[in-house]
Amino acid sequence: MSNFQELIKKFDRIRDFSRDFLVYGIRTRNTQNIKSKRSYDNEKRRIESFLSDYMVETSHVSGKSVNISINPEEMTMNPLFALWETKSFTKNDIFLHYVLLDILENSNKMSISDIYDEVIEYIDEDHQMMDMMTVRNKLNEYEKLGILTKHKDGKQFLYALRTNRFDSLSDEEKMELKQGIDFFSNIMSFGILGKFLSRNLNDSESQTYQMKYKHYFMFHTLDDELLFDVLRLIENEQKGMFETWNKTNTKIIKKLCTPLMVITNVKHGRRYVVVYDHSSKNFYSLRLDKLKKVSCQEVDSEFENYLEELKKLKVDSWGVYLNRTNTTEHICMTLKINEDKEQYMIKRILLEGKHGILEKVDENVFEYHIDIIDTYEIIPWLRTFIGRIIDLKGTNKKAVGMFKNDMRWMYKMYEIDGECLNE
Repeated sequence: MSNFQELIKKFDRIRDFSRDFLVYGIRTRNTQNIKSKRSYDNEKRRIESFLSDYMVETSHVSGKSVNISINPEEMTMNPLFALWETKSFTKNDIFLHYVLLDILENSNKMSISDIYDEVIEYIDEDHQMMDMMTVRNKLNEYEKLGILTKHKDGKQFLYALRTNRFDSLSDEEKMELKQGIDFFSNIMSFGILGKFLSRNLNDSESQTYQMKYKHYFMFHTLDDELLFDVLRLIENEQKGMFETWNKTNTKIIKKLCTPLMVITNVKHGRRYVVVYDHSSKNFYSLRLDKLKKVSCQEVDSEFENYLEELKKLKVDSWGVYLNRTNTTEHICMTLKINEDKEQYMIKRILLEGKHGILEKVDENVFEYHIDIIDTYEIIPWLRTFIGRIIDLKGTNKKAVGMFKNDMRWMYKMYEIDGECLNE
C-alpha cells in the first residue's frame, strides 16, 4: 500500500496532475490513467492541501471531477504560486533551517567549524547526531538560494546572512515597489519570483490597493520551469531533445529541435516554442503546455541561419503556423461598413489585420485582402465580422467552403431567411 505524503520531490509531477485536475477539469476517479485509484486519491488530496479554497467538485456520469474556480476580480496574487512551495524535506532539514538562521542572525561571518560547534549545542536527545558534511551541504545549498553569502578567507570559507535590501526602503517606497511587483507577477512569465519578493514588502500600507484583471492566464506558472529551459537553449544557441505529448495525451513523442523563439497567443493565452525540427527539416510551433521535458544537446552552428529564415516566414504567417514553403493562400473578404458611424471598425481592421490591405470598393463597402500561409488560422478572426460579411473568397476552397457551410448551418438553426453569403 502506498502512503500519502503531502510534499513532492519534483515539480513536473504536480504540474501534470494540477493541469488534469484544475485546468482541464477532466480527471475523475473512474477515468484516470495513473497507476491506481489510490494514486488518484493521493494526488487529489495533495492538491487540495494547497488550493482547497479554490477547488470545486462537479458530478458526471463517470464520476466526480475536480477543477479550480477563481474570480480574477477577487484575486490579488496567482493562487497557483502555492504549488511552487511544495517541496519535500526531512527532519534534519527543518532542524538546520531554524538553527542556522538563529546562529548567523547575530554574527557577521562564521567558519564552518564554528557553525558546526554551535549546531552541536542545539542537538538534544530528540535529534540524532549529524556530521559536519551535512551542515556544510546545507550551508552551500542556502548560499546558492541567496539566503547566505560565502567568502573565502585564507584556506577556509566564511558564511553570513545576506543583507535584505528591502530593509533600507521607506514605507512609501515599499508600497510603490509592491504595486509594480504584484502587477508584473500576475501578467509576466516567472511571476513566482515576484511572489517571493513580495514577502519582503508585506506591510499594512501596501495592502490598501487591489488590481483587477480582465484577461488573466494564471496557469502559465505551471510551465515556467520548462520555459526557463527553453530560453536557456535559445540563449546558448543549442539543440534540445523535446519530449511532448501527442494530441490525445497518451504518448510521449521525442524530437530533436533547435528552439528559436517563444510566442504567445494573447487572445487565448497559449504559449508556443517555435523550433526547427531536424528530422522533418521544417519549422513547427510546439505548445508549451504540451511539453513534458526539455534536455540540452550540442550547439547548433546553423542557429542564425534558421532564425533569419524564420523571420521571413513570419511575414506571411497569421498565427503560430509556420511552413517552409514558397506558396501562400489568398483571402478576400467583402464587408459592409457604415463610414459615418462605424469608423471604429475600419480602425480595428487596420490594427488587427496585420499585413493585409483594406480597400474601399463602393459606398460603405470595403474589401480586405491578405496572403497568408494557412487560411484556417484566420477563420476565427473572420467570424468576428459575421453580420457585415457580404462575400468571402480564397484560394483555399476547402477552408472557405467550411466557413460558408458553418454560416448556412447557423442561418438554418436560427431560422433566418436569405443568402448568408454571396456564392
